[in-house]
Amino acid sequence: LGQPVTARTLLDSGAQRLQRELRDEPEVRATMLGAVGQSYASMGEFQAALAQFEEALADRRGVLSDDDPEVAEALIDVGQMQLELGDFDAADASFAEAESILDANDVTTSPVRARLNMQAAHLARLQGDYEESEALFRQAIGILRHLDPAAREDLAAALTLYGGLLGALERKEETLAAMEEALAIRRALHGEVHPGVAVSYNNLGTFYLKQGDQDQAERYLRESLALKRQLYGDTNIRVGRSLANLAVVQHRRARYREAEELNSEALPIFVAALGEDHPHVAFLLENMANDQLELGRHEEALATYRDSLERMKTIFGTDNVEYGISLSNVGGALVVMGRYQEASDYLEQADGVYVASIGPEHPQRLASKAKWASAQFGLGNYAVVEAETRRVLAQTEQLYDASENIAGPREFLGRSVLAQGRAEEAVPILAQAVEDWRATSGDDNNNVWRASTYHAEGLIALGRYEEAEALLAESYPALDDFLGSGHPDTRSARDIYRRLYVAWDRPEEAARYEVVRSPGTASDSGAGSRIDTSR
Repeated sequence: LGQPVTARTLLDSGAQRLQRELRDEPEVRATMLGAVGQSYASMGEFQAALAQFEEALADRRGVLSDDDPEVAEALIDVGQMQLELGDFDAADASFAEAESILDANDVTTSPVRARLNMQAAHLARLQGDYEESEALFRQAIGILRHLDPAAREDLAAALTLYGGLLGALERKEETLAAMEEALAIRRALHGEVHPGVAVSYNNLGTFYLKQGDQDQAERYLRESLALKRQLYGDTNIRVGRSLANLAVVQHRRARYREAEELNSEALPIFVAALGEDHPHVAFLLENMANDQLELGRHEEALATYRDSLERMKTIFGTDNVEYGISLSNVGGALVVMGRYQEASDYLEQADGVYVASIGPEHPQRLASKAKWASAQFGLGNYAVVEAETRRVLAQTEQLYDASENIAGPREFLGRSVLAQGRAEEAVPILAQAVEDWRATSGDDNNNVWRASTYHAEGLIALGRYEEAEALLAESYPALDDFLGSGHPDTRSARDIYRRLYVAWDRPEEAARYEVVRSPGTASDSGAGSRIDTSR
């Protein structure tokens, strides 16, 4: 009729026909409903897919016995969509029923068992049970490696999800190996233009982001985004996820306005596809709050963090690592705002959640302890800060080559040593912190400029005024231009400039940098971005 026809139009039409037809052939109808559901799922239309899968399950229950393996397959389809939509309890129930059916039929090494284990493993990871997740992933991958070539795509999917778990466990070499194997399988099966290839590009991008390699991260994530736009258009949830992940890179590169724009484009896509109460909406809100915080919109950022925290509490409960991360992010924001005791309270709550859920030595817990140390710095507990940041660094340096998890604690270590009057010891530590930030964030970055001002502060204490002046002449104008004159980091840098000229006995120049001190402190103790590594 002269109107454009899209794949979605045809799919909707087919779904509507299935509501009317084949009622007297339930097994055929169930197969057709399953095919339509898979098509919706591949497009990221998870709610529509769930509706098809639930009808297919009902049809199969109507003609098959309750313990038929085909009922188990239909339950796995339903559970996978419940998992995508964030309904973890429903997914758990679907997978548990499917497992009991497969156990009753002694199905241990089939593709169906592998798929069940893979999805149950992903659920366990999201619920914070990493040990159970890894055991299930290993079982699934072991089954798939021994099946015929038709299972290669399922193997790639399992390796993709397993790579996400390994990344959370900070097992870098294993993570990269799993992700590269998944990409190689997909390229061999499908060529370059395929949804699975886009997923693999995304995962490699987020892997390199965690390692501090911003160039590689941005390259892979942009390739993933471009491929997803080509495959799905501009408003699909998979495109939204790539937008959010690319925003994390821009945030790490101190391109906060660009990051905020990417997140703002992603948010309505997430809400439309997943609903307001989905975990990924809460994650994205935290990432937006990170940008607001760095752009100096502190009250707005704190409100956004609190919004996300309440969502996390509702979704995950109060004993899950995700809730701990949100508590830590609120605490980090309060540090930036100079509300140190309140920040310390939140961070101590977060620490309790971390210790109970992921253990005392997990990198996520160490990063949160570094934020707690920054709150203690604001409270003047410099010896406590020194002890804690030394402990954190001793462990994190074994995990990362270049990371904000090293640079931030080292900066506060140097500042705490300086505050205790040991400038000779503090200066090389602060100089190294500048280099750490440069390695993870690049040269033109507010983290580098801020750390440089504290390096200058140490040089002032040693009477090395010309060196301090050279650092401040570069870093203070950059902070002023990038963050604005009212930002705590800019105000702190201006005050250090003033103290340089006071110490140097140059009162006229000191007067140019007079400022009423703000209670805020360095923003490197703020929140950590959430990264979607599995889609």
